[in-house]
Amino acid sequence: MPEEHITRIDITSRSILRITLIAVGLWFLYIVSDILLLILTALLLAAAIEPLANILQRYHIPRAVTVIVVYIAILLAFSSAVTLIIPPLTAQIVQLAHVLPDVVDAAIRWVPASARIHHDTLVATVQNWLITLGNSLSSGGSIFEQTRNIFSGATTIVF
Repeated sequence: MPEEHITRIDITSRSILRITLIAVGLWFLYIVSDILLLILTALLLAAAIEPLANILQRYHIPRAVTVIVVYIAILLAFSSAVTLIIPPLTAQIVQLAHVLPDVVDAAIRWVPASARIHHDTLVATVQNWLITLGNSLSSGGSIFEQTRNIFSGATTIVF
């Protein structure tokens, strides 16, 4: 006759308290993740600007002036980049919107007949969305607003 092994698991109130504290801590980190991201970005910018500020401080230029000049230079660089990127991007988006039906038809040939769906509505919806996006990029808002939106999105993706 085989021996029976009885496994006993004790869950103490201390274990439950630890698990609860860990869960609350993770929830808190999730809630303040945006703030932590901003703090990390600020620390990285401060670390990047510090060597330049130290060099210019030797020539009696205040740190505040150096920081403001660096921020303005970064803003101008991103604004210039957006100004150069927006027109070709708009043209490409509108061009994609016009050739989208042909691209979808070519892609459908690779899909088995049983898995095909009626795609005319989907193509029309995506086409209208692309044309609207292209028009809003070419005519919409100030360049600084577009730069801010793109920079904010890129920063969020990177960090």
